[in-house]
Parts: sequence; C-alpha cells; structure tokens
Amino acid sequence: MATNYPGALDSYTTKNAGDTISESHVNNLQDAVVATETKAGTGASTPTDNKLLKGNGTGTSVWGQADNGDISGAFGAWDAGAPWAVNTSYLAATDGFVMAVAQNADSIIIYTDGSNPPTTVRQSGYRGGSEAVTQSIMCPVRKGDYWKVVAATTIYWLPLGT
Repeated sequence: MATNYPGALDSYTTKNAGDTISESHVNNLQDAVVATETKAGTGASTPTDNKLLKGNGTGTSVWGQADNGDISGAFGAWDAGAPWAVNTSYLAATDGFVMAVAQNADSIIIYTDGSNPPTTVRQSGYRGGSEAVTQSIMCPVRKGDYWKVVAATTIYWLPLGT
C-alpha cells in the first residue's frame, strides 16, 4: 500500500520479534518520508523567504505569510491585581509584562530578575519638574523571575498565553 499522507494519516501495525517483514513494510515507510519531504519542500523555491508552514484548522497545511491571526491568543487577560502592591516581590508563573501607572510620583521603577527580591532595574520613569502628570511604564518578565514595582498607584500583569 502506498502512503495516504498528506491526504490522510497512515497507520501501521507494530512488528514484533519473529514477524515476517516484507518489502511493502519498508516501502510504505519510504513513501511516507518522501511525502513529508515533499510537503516541507526543498531548494529555494519551496518554501520561499518569509513564508511559514501553517495549519489551516482542518488538518492540512499551506505555506503562507505570517499574519496577526498566527499569534492570536498570545496574551492572556489583563490582571489588575491580586491586588498587586508596591514594594512587594512577585514570582512570575508565566512569561508576561508588568505595567505600572503612577500619578504625581517623582519616579516609578520596575525591578526584575531571578533574585527575591529582584535587584535589577529593567524600566524606570522620572517626572521632570513639579507639574501633575500620570506616567506609565511596562517591562517584560520571564517565567520564573521575580518582579517588583516601586512608587506606582496601579499595577497590571499581562501574561503570555491564555
């Protein structure tokens, strides 16, 4: 039997010690490998630059441009707090972003690294002058790292993943 791939998935029976192996068993596997190689393509013409192999939701795939739909769902929901508290260290359960908003503060700082408490300043903002301002800063945080915000009125966490 020839391979069903890429039109359908093949199924094979497990061979055990003492079973007879025929040429069709080997040929079927070779057919599947060739079908996979054909789907992935060779040379410069298939796939072309800036194309990726994408599933279309029906079990088949096509070469195409990356678009926003390819990364939809990358962010979870904004979390406006547990509530989050300033000068408190938090362990990131996922990769994500911390955003801090400060009203009329002279400075706002986000620390993040593998230490508890974190000591590396990754993002900061400073008010120049005495005018009343609202400022915000945002910083990426790796899963497993700690993060801490200094001098914010509101803190948000935006996880990567749903």
